[in-house]
Amino acid sequence: MPRRAAPLTTERILSAALKIADRNGLDGLSLRTLATALHITPMALYRHFPDKEALLDALHEAVLREGPIPEPQQSWRDDLVVMARTTRDAIKRHPGTALLFATRSLRHPALLVHVDRWCGRLLAAGFGSSDAVYIIDAIGIFAVGHALSELGGPRSAKGSKSAKAADAATLKRLGLFHLARLSTDHHRHDFDASFELGLAALLDGLEARLARQENKMT
Repeated sequence: MPRRAAPLTTERILSAALKIADRNGLDGLSLRTLATALHITPMALYRHFPDKEALLDALHEAVLREGPIPEPQQSWRDDLVVMARTTRDAIKRHPGTALLFATRSLRHPALLVHVDRWCGRLLAAGFGSSDAVYIIDAIGIFAVGHALSELGGPRSAKGSKSAKAADAATLKRLGLFHLARLSTDHHRHDFDASFELGLAALLDGLEARLARQENKMT
């Protein structure tokens, strides 16, 4: 007796879509290629997703839900750290979906719960409504931008010592003495260190902004 095909569920569709995006990127994902992978007709997909845009929105949220659910932290700063790290980790797990994070906002209620909590933390800390919105934007843009840069390729200083010395010598001849020193001292680009440094600087600036606002009110 032939084995019955698995029922066509939203979860099954998104799982297949994610495999295609991981393998071929978003350019390789269409309702037709997805239907072929699932051994169904494209029309069957429209019962779940009216068009590709709806599919991409759901895929974006599925990638985020795939990671660990962020637990509430002790402070607004700790919450934003988790937000930034969670976003970056999601993109690194599925590089083929990276552009979704740069082009789509969250709509899924299960994820909006966390955004609501982060906003609440900021408001309770004393940030204004506009600041809270822009802070969430800034942290998200930083995390997404850093991940996209990281996926663009390594920035490590490759090659032999003689090659590095030649690079430094070339920079010196051009009068770029600071860059020559950096090319000699900085042997490998550590993306983790770069991310944590940038995130800490951004949060330090927000703390200083909050302190200035509090001083004005006293």
